[in-house]
Amino acid sequence: MEVAVGVSLTGARSIGNMKHVGLYVAAYSVNQVSYIGTSGELVLCVADDLGMHSSQNHQDIHHYYARFPNSPLLEPSDS
Repeated sequence: MEVAVGVSLTGARSIGNMKHVGLYVAAYSVNQVSYIGTSGELVLCVADDLGMHSSQNHQDIHHYYARFPNSPLLEPSDS
């Protein structure tokens, strides 16, 4: 996440991909960049594991992380 933020601060487009557990690790960077802004585009793709197929916990947390920094959330209608 820090690399994607750094790239977007230089004016280039960047993307950060992670599972929901990775969002907890990157929460500080996500919240800070939402306040300072970027020069380039920054997209964060987070995949929740609602059926616990590959994670030890069942969480649907991305809605809260999108509301807190007041960021848009795009969610697919199905898998």
